[in-house]
Amino acid sequence: MKAKVNMAGKFCLFVLVMYKTQATESNTLYKLAERKSGCVKADSSESCPISWKLSAIAAKFYHQQTRQVSRALTALKSFNASDECKAAFNTTMCGQGAPRCLADGSQDYGDAAATCAKIYSKCPQQNSDFLKSQKLCDNIISGKIETPKCVKPSYIEGNCPQPKYKMPDHALSLYKRFSADNETIESLAQVNASSQCKSEVQKMQCVAVYCSEDEKHLLTEFTKAECLNTTKMCVIDEIEKLIKAVPYLEPQLRPTIEKFQDLCDVYPDGSIKLPVGPTGSGNIPLVHRFVLLLSFIVGKLFA
Repeated sequence: MKAKVNMAGKFCLFVLVMYKTQATESNTLYKLAERKSGCVKADSSESCPISWKLSAIAAKFYHQQTRQVSRALTALKSFNASDECKAAFNTTMCGQGAPRCLADGSQDYGDAAATCAKIYSKCPQQNSDFLKSQKLCDNIISGKIETPKCVKPSYIEGNCPQPKYKMPDHALSLYKRFSADNETIESLAQVNASSQCKSEVQKMQCVAVYCSEDEKHLLTEFTKAECLNTTKMCVIDEIEKLIKAVPYLEPQLRPTIEKFQDLCDVYPDGSIKLPVGPTGSGNIPLVHRFVLLLSFIVGKLFA
């Protein structure tokens, strides 16, 4: 009976993959948000409170990012981190996830570089050494950056597939960050996920955000329901079985489930589809990079 259920699940995933292939071949993707909608208001989170507006894409990722920060702080507390350490980490990471959106479309990250340096000096050595190995502060975005542009991505290192179309450069920074995150790969390996599951879940967790043909909208390849259904079938259900069998592992495994679900929440409901822009030509211009491996950091802190 179990074999039949697994076979049925694999068949459903195969159907989903074939459907998505046909959908993207028509060069229309799902609308996530208006790209040039100016600064938008987001409901403030207790973990990373804000009194200012955010860019459209920062607003979409804001709550997912703040939940990641909250889980990381919980992990730091387990290492008896000082208040100065936790404050520096919180200020730095919240600032990266919620930069001030200015009237001219630029974004202000403040003096994040100076704040990040305090993480190295104030946090427990075990945490500090790990964050240094990830070059956390080397890749911090600090100061004011110009209005994001739609650019052709150059080669992306890491776990995410190469982008198919032009991306807003600030979305590209997030994509690089997700590509450097090894936690998804590690989680899929732990539950012996099939190669098809590994491919689809990793792609969904990378959250590729593209520019529409007219560069007025932000688009994605998947919907929230598709992401939740696939990750549940491929990995979350298996992790829940492991937790049930070995309850003491729940504190280490529950953040992984929450991370998968958080990223799925970023996707749209799929009610609107629009033409996606071409890949264009030429090299991507130098942009400020945000490759802070927050998801990876959370996983390692809880390990």
